[in-house]
Amino acid sequence: MKHLTDIHVQPTAFDGFWMKSAYRIPTGAFPTARFASQETPETTPITEMLVNSVIVTPAPAARLRRSEPAQLAGKAWDAGSGIAVVEVSVDGRQSWREATLGPDQGRFAWREFQLPLDTSKSGPLEVTVRARSRNGATQPEKLTFNAAGYHDNRVQTVRVEVS
Repeated sequence: MKHLTDIHVQPTAFDGFWMKSAYRIPTGAFPTARFASQETPETTPITEMLVNSVIVTPAPAARLRRSEPAQLAGKAWDAGSGIAVVEVSVDGRQSWREATLGPDQGRFAWREFQLPLDTSKSGPLEVTVRARSRNGATQPEKLTFNAAGYHDNRVQTVRVEVS
């Protein structure tokens, strides 16, 4: 919510541009709660957030010093069931390790995560993260296309250099 100053209760769905036309996704394309009274054969309103995570550090293309401590850190969130686990891969998604989760601050709060990175070898390092919520939803590998680009919750990869 941005700059909320007042609330108006209406007996019918709001007919403004953002709710009628913009904040919509293809009907049936995403595993979210549906708002049937405002659905059309083509689109449905966005009703909730999908499970997602983002790497905060290291930044893309960062240079990490060989044999010096380095930490992966980020945040994960979902629609309110809570984050169960954040997994990290550093070998091209062949294997996954669980990151350490920060305190659970509540159903709708971001959940911090961290994991030490191995900097013992020089060269490129590809770090990928994915979150899973308590309801079993996991970040997908591929984007579910929609013209507006909403719900881009693909697993995130950051490439860095250890030197």
